[in-house]
Amino acid sequence: MICKHIYYSGNVQGVGFRYTTLNIAKNYSVTGYVRNTLEGCVELLAEGSPKEVNAFVADLAQRMGGYIR
Repeated sequence: MICKHIYYSGNVQGVGFRYTTLNIAKNYSVTGYVRNTLEGCVELLAEGSPKEVNAFVADLAQRMGGYIR
């Protein structure tokens, strides 16, 4: 079991980032949360098997890559 705690910055608020993250997460055996921060970033915490968490994070980066730095 691993846990990844990631902060995404860029144009990540107001573009459906949290909604997309939730929908992608439904395809993986992961738990955690995603939320906006006061600084304008999005905070993600994902926990699960290394294979599932890494695949989930990679899928999210691919789908939302145009919005994150």
